Amino acid sequence: MSGRPQRVAILFDTAGFVRTLPLTGAAARTLFLNKHLARQGVDVRLFLCDLNAESQPSTAWPFATSYLDYSAFYSDPQKLVPELKDFAPDVLVMANSQLTGEYGRGLADSVGAALVYEMHDDEGSLLRSIHRPEDECREAAFAQSRAIAAADGVVALTDEDAQVARAMTRMPVHVVPCGVEPGPQPLPASSRTLAFVGNLYYEPNRRAVEYLRSDPFAGRLRATGAAVEVYGRYPAELRGQDHQEADFVRLRGPVPHLRDAVASSIVGLAPLDSGGGMKLKVLEYIGAGVAVVGTTIAASGFEWFERFGLIAMDDLSDFPDRVEQLLTDDALRHRLGAEGRLLAETWYSWDRMATLARRAYLDIRDAAALTVATPLTLALRAVEPPYWLREWIGRQETGETESLPMLDETDNMDGVSQLAEAVDCARLAAQSRTGVSFPRTGTTGYKGRSVVFFADDAVLKVYTHRGEDRCSRELAGLTYAGDRCPDLNIPAPIASASLQGSLSWIATRRITGGPVATWDRVLAADLGRLAARLHAEAPVGSPFRRNPSSRAARCIHDAVYRSLLDKYHQSKETAECHVGFVHGDFSSRNILMVGGQISGIVDFERSGTGCPYHDLVSVYLHDVLMMNLPWRDFLAAYTAEACVTLSHEHLEHHLAEYFCWILEWAPVVDPQLASSVGALALRFLERGAR
Repeated sequence: MSGRPQRVAILFDTAGFVRTLPLTGAAARTLFLNKHLARQGVDVRLFLCDLNAESQPSTAWPFATSYLDYSAFYSDPQKLVPELKDFAPDVLVMANSQLTGEYGRGLADSVGAALVYEMHDDEGSLLRSIHRPEDECREAAFAQSRAIAAADGVVALTDEDAQVARAMTRMPVHVVPCGVEPGPQPLPASSRTLAFVGNLYYEPNRRAVEYLRSDPFAGRLRATGAAVEVYGRYPAELRGQDHQEADFVRLRGPVPHLRDAVASSIVGLAPLDSGGGMKLKVLEYIGAGVAVVGTTIAASGFEWFERFGLIAMDDLSDFPDRVEQLLTDDALRHRLGAEGRLLAETWYSWDRMATLARRAYLDIRDAAALTVATPLTLALRAVEPPYWLREWIGRQETGETESLPMLDETDNMDGVSQLAEAVDCARLAAQSRTGVSFPRTGTTGYKGRSVVFFADDAVLKVYTHRGEDRCSRELAGLTYAGDRCPDLNIPAPIASASLQGSLSWIATRRITGGPVATWDRVLAADLGRLAARLHAEAPVGSPFRRNPSSRAARCIHDAVYRSLLDKYHQSKETAECHVGFVHGDFSSRNILMVGGQISGIVDFERSGTGCPYHDLVSVYLHDVLMMNLPWRDFLAAYTAEACVTLSHEHLEHHLAEYFCWILEWAPVVDPQLASSVGALALRFLERGAR
């Protein structure tokens, strides 16, 4: 190993990431510990099997990561050998006790690495604490004992778990707790919210939230004006709550910037009556400078817990008293928060934990080199998945997600139905944020790319496709248009969220109006003046672009597409675009009418800066060609209001671009639309934009 950095390979199977966003404690430890190991010069490579459908290969990892499929870990682990040999690690770290005991020894020997078993908790005791069947508890304890016996050394998270391991092996056992990245100093929170962090698919966390909803806690603390914000994944059945509970215990779902979310609370809660290992939620609380109330189970693995928290009894009988004590004693709460923050920056920093891990790996490697190895003929055979993984796979295979009823039956619903649970999580998050009760039934947008929920005085839009970009554009567009046209009915934003790991959404005030039935000259002129008022010189949001490529459209209108593309490129050199605000989908389908007059405009998700001609050609395609809008009256009103002279050639340039853009994707996504637009494009090529 001399002359090169220490090489550490981590074999990790999970359903706990959305790309690089950790959704579970084990996933968070894997990410942050190895990120800091890499910063200290260790050559780290994560071999990841992530079964979460939303965890797609990502280049955003802070260390080298190889994505492996399920079969490599369970059905055919022989596939792991060439992957690991190519990396040639000094140390192989495995946290799955079953896989470690079954083939970890043979795998490590085949690549010449020391085997480290990372022991997250005492698995038999953990399962007994959550009342799993006794045969399952014995099976887990046996699998863990095999893992400990097979390893060249053990890394435990707490002293208690290290004692369990030392009773089973003479090889080195090290304690490397979990850490935290404190980030900027938090600002004093002015709210009276209490935070709970946890993956609610994990039984101890689920039981904790059930307690927070119960009368002994909610009935007592609701009277103080406090509320509980819950951050983390949660199953469908936990949504079955009455309105009063929803006001007090709010399910926020996973968030990418957990520290910022927690920092807005004044007390961190850990009412755990079961579980094992070290609780990352406690570290998140102290990293955010938040005082903690937890049981002795929650305090396991934390030295000097009393410096940043109050300990309640494990039966939770005095838990409300401890929380109320912190709510009423500002000086105590601030002192505990400051002490916890100091410990997070020093004793519990991930940098310190990485140093401990690096030394532990070196010690285990050295001890393994001195051990006389017994020749092994262990076969790398298929392994039965653990109970949590079998349950997770079963939910995916049987579609055990609560279906979300939809109203629009004209669109392809496959994409939305698969996201039904995530859509409902977003609906509940919006409901908690706004105080508006949105119905469970929604209307899907085009091809299921959004779901819209209508309350009496508010509208919620949840984005299921490119949500972060579309949500930010919509929010910027609504804000700008509302300021630009204060006398026009623009839906005013109430709240929004654009978070990695959960669907983006925006809630707005509901405005009245219905669709346009027919166009006349007066109404066409009104639409022209409205478009001119929206198109201002000041840019807003992201650039709005449609850039046709050079490949031919895959439909019966290939010749039409190529002719359009030629027309676009011929005019491109002389095109002179003006930059201004662009609605992006300006047409009758987004115009509302009341009493024969335009009352408002909606759907700003494609808005941004760009050439205003984009909106003009949208009107031409959707309303002139399809609904017989008087085109000349529209343009005359537009030019008079905007005080501009329109270029007919520039208009046709953008119309060719618009047709090309649609014919790029519609043949695959919507063949019927492609056929219709192809026919309209042919008319345009023959007659021009008259």
